[in-house]
Amino acid sequence: MARSLASKTLASWGYDQEDIDRVVLVCGELSANAVEHGGRRGHLFEVRLAVDGPRCLVEVSDASRTPPRPIEAGEDDEGGRGLLLVHSLSEETGHHDRHPVGKTVWARLVLGSPSEESVCTS
Repeated sequence: MARSLASKTLASWGYDQEDIDRVVLVCGELSANAVEHGGRRGHLFEVRLAVDGPRCLVEVSDASRTPPRPIEAGEDDEGGRGLLLVHSLSEETGHHDRHPVGKTVWARLVLGSPSEESVCTS
């Protein structure tokens, strides 16, 4: 759901498919980590997208205070490469505490300019 909503939002803002795909991949990886590692009974995770000029900020908040940490995935491991992928697609990444509970993990990506005829003005 997070990937689908991010894709629809960026398309409505006029971004091209290549930029949308990169943001959706980052959003999906951070959301998957929130579900797998940041869940707490009774607490959902939250996704926020913000665009400022050529930069898109993807924020995913969850209920855990444990900071994200990359792991070294083995050649045959099915997981463990998500944060490496996020770092490689992003200009900058980080995390901070979220009050009253949890943390927010974020990534900033540089995007191309949205097309004028596609931009939603509402």
